Amino acid sequence: MRGNDAYILEKVVIDTQLGKLVSKTRNITHTRLMKVEERQTLAVDPANRGRTLCKNETSIVSNIGYGLNSKIETFSLSRFSENISKSRKGMLYVLDLAQRNGLFRQRLYMEQSMQQ
Repeated sequence: MRGNDAYILEKVVIDTQLGKLVSKTRNITHTRLMKVEERQTLAVDPANRGRTLCKNETSIVSNIGYGLNSKIETFSLSRFSENISKSRKGMLYVLDLAQRNGLFRQRLYMEQSMQQ
């Protein structure tokens, strides 16, 4: 592992009864600099069962000290916000592959709703 490599741990839980997928991701390297935890929930829209709702929640905390915590957290949140659309596109790609391979019966559509 090189010094600038970053590794994450991801846990995905799929509840087929509720039509819900929850993905939790956290960094396992560079945790002295900052801890990042992301939770993405995909669920069938109760108002329109042909659509899928997406909710992203993120926590970024730095404990490095020296008066840098806030600056690191603000910079990281900005970068995260810039990259969230790439993350959603990646998830859509995975879900599309899953659907094409018969894991889903209906087409999934992702509605974007982001809370910070």
